[in-house]
Amino acid sequence: MMAYWMGFAMMRMFTLMALCILGVSETVSASGFPLLPAGQHLGYIEGFNPDNPPGLRAAMDRAFGDALKDGMKVARVQLDWPDLESAPGHYDEAKLLERLRSARDNSLAVCLLVCTADTDGLTYPGDLLDKGGKRLAGGMKPDDPLIVARFNKLLDWLIPIARKNGVYCLSVGNEPDTHDKDDPAFMPHFLKFVSAVREHAHAIDPDIAITYTSTCDPVLQSGRPYGKDIADAVDVLCFNLYAFGKSDGLDLKRTEEVLDGMLALARGKPVQIQELGCSSLLNPGPDWKFHKSSPEMQRQFFSWAFHKIKSTRQIRAAYVFQLVEHSPRIDRFYRDAFGTGMSADWTDNLCAWLKGLGLIGFETAEPKPAWQEFLAALKSNAQEE
Repeated sequence: MMAYWMGFAMMRMFTLMALCILGVSETVSASGFPLLPAGQHLGYIEGFNPDNPPGLRAAMDRAFGDALKDGMKVARVQLDWPDLESAPGHYDEAKLLERLRSARDNSLAVCLLVCTADTDGLTYPGDLLDKGGKRLAGGMKPDDPLIVARFNKLLDWLIPIARKNGVYCLSVGNEPDTHDKDDPAFMPHFLKFVSAVREHAHAIDPDIAITYTSTCDPVLQSGRPYGKDIADAVDVLCFNLYAFGKSDGLDLKRTEEVLDGMLALARGKPVQIQELGCSSLLNPGPDWKFHKSSPEMQRQFFSWAFHKIKSTRQIRAAYVFQLVEHSPRIDRFYRDAFGTGMSADWTDNLCAWLKGLGLIGFETAEPKPAWQEFLAALKSNAQEE
């Protein structure tokens, strides 16, 4: 064990020396979204089911074809850092190209998420994590020179491939601010990491926008000590937005207030909504403090959201989360992950809420009314081009 930590300390020392010798290059900032086609864009995230049956897969293919026909021009692709770097300095180009293949074949501009910190855990390579995999090794923070240098080396390999395959935006984290609960110092250091890798990425290619995805709570975000630094660290502000509700259904007034707060937090920079969602399957029990919902309420939310986006030119892109309801296998995963210590009622409602985010039913393979709202919004955007 002592040899392990001695070796780790030596790596950090040599990295610090190298950075001091090489110096820091002048920042070249992407101006918003240079590579995103003009106008506003809508896309969707397919979902994470590993086991969609043939009938559902066919329905998903039809939906993709309809979206392309009606004007969809963007796609969002997600990988974790270890998916691309299975061992230090060993990169998986075949995996990257396969994940980008569908977008490339259909000439879609891609928002690529290479996640380092996600909502429910850190997604760094294993050798950068402690033995339990929950924290960074050796007490490191996200902006440790070793981590910055390691990710920048990944970018040296990644950025040229990404540019050739239609990537307009690279995101490096999904809701990392959730880790504030365990480590209040995490986010200030994470923002420094984002700034450092953004500078390096722009030295390779100044046109790919660099960002990360924030939680959608402007009051909480702006009230934190680092809140004023968020817009400075990114080229574009990116966040997730889900419908807020009251006991009897949707609360679009509150949802709009939160969205407007996030727009203000961007301080004039372009905005991208990485996940835009509303559940359709929820009739809350006594232990679940959330709004009830239905396919019609889901349709109403997306109708409102698409009109709000269209009237807000600062929002350049938004991705519906998600196309397909969760499968029973994913449902079991969430029950195991989130159900420990919670009541059966709470767990049932959480899983129903998550499943209901899909715009196509898993069992029925039929689109819900909100899908037609999505297609109508695509057509409306296309008519303005």
